[in-house]
Amino acid sequence: DINDNAPIFSNSRYSIPLDANIFPGGIIGRLQATDSDATSPNNYVTYTSENPQFKVSDSGEIVFIGPGILEKNVNLEFNVTASDGGDPTNQAVAQVVLNEHRAMKSIENELTTQINSNDTGGEKSEIKWLNAGMPGYTYEIIRASADGFSDSEVATWISIDAKSGRIHTIKKVDPSKVKQIKLHISMRKGKREVPVELIINVMDTDDITPVYSNPTVPRKFTSSESVTVGTIVGDMAVGGVKEGDELKYNLKIVSGPKGKLQIDRYGLLRVVKPLDFESEKLIKGTVEALVLKNSKSAVAPFQLTIQDANDNRPIFKNSSVFTVSIYENSVLGTVLDLPYPLATDRDSSKFSSLKYSMTGDEGFFKIDERLVFKTTLLSSFSNSTIRLVAPLDFETQRVHSLSIKCVDNQGRDPHHEVFASVTVTVIDVNDNPPVIHNTDLTHLSIEEDAQIGQVVTVLVISDSDEGGVQKTEVDVNSTLFHVDHEKKLIVQSPLKGHAGQRICSTVTARDPGGLTATSPYCVTVYPAKNTHHNPLVVSPKQNSIHYFDENIVYEELLKVKVLEEEGERENVTFRLDEMFKKDWQMFSIGETNGSLRARQPFDFEKKTVHEIKILACRADNCTSTHLFISVNDRNDNCPMFPKQSFTPSESPITIDKSSGEITANELLKDSSYSFTVVLHSSKTLSRNLSNATGLQTIVDKCRQNLNFTLMLVHFMDRDGQFVNVDRAVNLLMTSSADSRRELRSVYGLREAFPPVPIPSRVPQYILIAVLLFFAISIFSMCIWCRQRNNYERKLRHISAQASTVHTVTLGRGGKHGINL
Repeated sequence: DINDNAPIFSNSRYSIPLDANIFPGGIIGRLQATDSDATSPNNYVTYTSENPQFKVSDSGEIVFIGPGILEKNVNLEFNVTASDGGDPTNQAVAQVVLNEHRAMKSIENELTTQINSNDTGGEKSEIKWLNAGMPGYTYEIIRASADGFSDSEVATWISIDAKSGRIHTIKKVDPSKVKQIKLHISMRKGKREVPVELIINVMDTDDITPVYSNPTVPRKFTSSESVTVGTIVGDMAVGGVKEGDELKYNLKIVSGPKGKLQIDRYGLLRVVKPLDFESEKLIKGTVEALVLKNSKSAVAPFQLTIQDANDNRPIFKNSSVFTVSIYENSVLGTVLDLPYPLATDRDSSKFSSLKYSMTGDEGFFKIDERLVFKTTLLSSFSNSTIRLVAPLDFETQRVHSLSIKCVDNQGRDPHHEVFASVTVTVIDVNDNPPVIHNTDLTHLSIEEDAQIGQVVTVLVISDSDEGGVQKTEVDVNSTLFHVDHEKKLIVQSPLKGHAGQRICSTVTARDPGGLTATSPYCVTVYPAKNTHHNPLVVSPKQNSIHYFDENIVYEELLKVKVLEEEGERENVTFRLDEMFKKDWQMFSIGETNGSLRARQPFDFEKKTVHEIKILACRADNCTSTHLFISVNDRNDNCPMFPKQSFTPSESPITIDKSSGEITANELLKDSSYSFTVVLHSSKTLSRNLSNATGLQTIVDKCRQNLNFTLMLVHFMDRDGQFVNVDRAVNLLMTSSADSRRELRSVYGLREAFPPVPIPSRVPQYILIAVLLFFAISIFSMCIWCRQRNNYERKLRHISAQASTVHTVTLGRGGKHGINL
C-alpha cells in the first residue's frame, strides 16, 4: 500500500452555532475526515487547528482550550487541516465558522419600519424589515394590533411568509385613522424561538417624512483596509420617501479618523482615503437624511469595522543588513548577538505571522523557524534566533555570509517576502599549536671543527593562528646549539672532543598562548677533515638496550661497528671502560674485531640489568658508547616451601650421627620441616633409590650453589606413569634390597614388614628364609614378635612425616645434604 489518497472531509465548511458561553475544555462541535488508503499509518488521520484557541482531537472533536471564555455571541472563522500518517503526508483543509448567522445579520427583538398609505392598495405591497430572510428560521405572526381596532381586524391587513419572513399588506390602510401597527412575530429554528416586536409606522403619502427603522440601533458595516478609494462600505438610505423626492445626507464622524468616509446623495458610504487597520479599527458616526421640500429629517447611527488585510510587507531591522562577530571556539548552540526578532510587520492577526528561513549558508548556522503566538488570537511571530550548529575555524574560513528570507502570513497566500543579509565575522583564538615542518631533523650532521655561529639547518615553523603571522619561541634544549631570531639552528659552543657522537635533543616551539610543538633532532658530529680523529660508532646505538636470556652460553652478544674510512679501519681498537661501574667484569670484548662476549651465563636472580661502556679508539682518540644488557628471566627454579630457620640447639628434630636415625624431640606443629643430612657420597643416590623401590628414579638438579645442590626426585613405574609419593615412600620403607640396607643406615630405618623380594632374587630369599626357619625357629619367632611391636611404632611415625614431605634436596660442597 502506498499513500496515494488524501483525507476527505465530510463537509468543506462546518457552521457551528453557540448557545452558551464555552469554558476551556468545552467541546463546541465535531468534524470528520476519512482516508481511502487501506493500511495504517497511510489511513490514520490527525487534525490541526489554525486558531491556537482550539484543538481538534483524533476523533474530530473541536475543543476550546482558552485562554478566557468563549462568548456565545462571538463570530469566528478558522481552518482545520486533516493530515494522514503516510510519507509523504497528504492533507485536506476545511473551514469552521462559529455563529455564522451573526456574521450575516443579527436578530433584533425590537424593530421599526414604515409603510406609505399609497402602498396599501388592493395588491400586495412588501414591508421591509431587518429580520426577514434569516436562514433556517420559520416566521409566524402571533398578534397584530393597532389603536382603535381589534386584533382580529388588524390581522386581516397584513400577512407574513412562514419561510422567508417577508411581510405584505393585504388591505389599504387609512393613515388618517391608523398611525401605527404593532406585530408580535415568533421566529423559530429547531427548539429555539425568538420573539420579535415590529412597529410599522403608517405614513401619509402627501406628508413626506424620512424614517430610519430602529433609529437607536447603529447600522453595522465591515470593510477590509485594502479596499480602494471610492468603494461603497455601507448603505444609509432613508425610508419614508419616494423616488423623485429631493434629499440631502449629512455625515458626522463621532469617533475614529475623519475624512476617510463620504456619503453621496443616495445614502451610500464611500471610502475617500485609504483605510488603515493598524491605526484605526473602528469608525463611528451618524447620518442625517434631510427632505429639502419640507425640511423634515431622520438621523441614524452607524459603525464601520475595519478588518485587517495583508497590506504591509515585513521590514527587517538595520536596513536588512546585519553584521555580527563570533569566536571560533564558541560552543555549538551559541546564539548570534543580533536584535531579535530580526523583522517586524505592521499588520496584525494572522497576516503578521512571520516565518524565517535561511537561503544562503554552508551548514554552520541555523535559524529558528518556529512560530510563536504573540496574542491569544491568530497572530504569531518567529523568534528568528540564529544558532551555531557546526564548529568554526578561523584558519579555514574567516567570514560567513548568510541570506535570510522572511515571509508574512505564515508563508500562505497572500503573503510578502523580504530578504536580509547577515555577515558573521569569525574571531581568531589561539587554538592551534605551532607546526614544525622539518622532516630531516634526526639526520643532521656537522664537523668537529665547526665555528661558533655556523648554521646546522634552518627550522621551518608556522602557526596558523593570527593569519599565520603569530610569533613563536623556539628552544633546542642544548648547550651546544641554539636557534637565532631567523629560526636557524647554529653552533653555540665548540664541538671539539664530540667527534663520533650523535647529539640528540628536542626542538620545542611555543606560541604566546602557551601551546607547544616538539620534534626530536639529532646532530652527528664528524671528525675534522684531514686530521687524526675519533672513530664514528655506527652500531650499537648510544644508550641502546639489548636483551639476552639467562643460563644460556652465547658465543657472541654483539659486535661494535664503526664508520669505515679509507685506511683507517685497521687502526681502531676496542676495550671496556673499566672506570664505569663494575659490570664490565662480566664481559670481554675483542680488541680488534669489537666482538662483545659474556664470561659466564647470565643469572636473572642475581642481576637483571648490566650497564657498560665500550670505547672505540683510534690512537688516543676514543668514542664512548653506553650500552644496557637486560637479562630475560627463565623458569629455572623449583617451587620452595617457606622456611623457618632453627639453630641446632633449638631444632625440634635431631639425627643420630652414627646410625643416621631421625627423631622428634617434641610434638611437631608445622606441616613440613626441611633440614640437611650430610652424606659421604651422592653418586649412587638415583641407583640406590631405584633398587630400593623397584621403580624408575629421575633426579633433576634444580639449582646449584657453592654449599648445596637442590634436587627434585620423581618415581615412575614400568609403564612410564608417575607414581604417587606415598606409594614410593612405602616401597622404600619396606624394601630389603642392598640399596635399602644402604639407605637404612642413613635414615635409621628397620624392617617393619616382611620383605617384598624383587622377582630376580626370589630363589635366594627363599633359601635364606628356609635356613633361618629351621635353625632358629622358636628363637627367631620370639625376637621377630618383639621387634615387630617396636618397629610398627617407628614406622607410623616415619610414615606420618613422609606423607607431608615430597621434596628431597641434596647438597654438594665438600659435604652433601639431603632435605626431606
